[in-house]
Amino acid sequence: MGKKLTISVNDFARYLTHLDREETELVALMNQYLPDDQLSPIGNAMATYLPSDRLPGFMNWTLPSLNLNELIALFASMKKQAPP
Repeated sequence: MGKKLTISVNDFARYLTHLDREETELVALMNQYLPDDQLSPIGNAMATYLPSDRLPGFMNWTLPSLNLNELIALFASMKKQAPP
């Protein structure tokens, strides 16, 4: 229980640190220089480097922060890449 809690707290702290920088610096720059059709593949490429055992924790914090359009795009992409 203690190890699981520590990992969850650390994941959350890393997420907040990442989110702060992303929201304050990177989103404005990305929106200024990249259209959506270029941003999506970048996000997908970054997600492929996430170890599979960390994906549930990542999604636990990420999914609730997405707006409806982002969720639709995410699930459409997942469906497209899923095996038949």
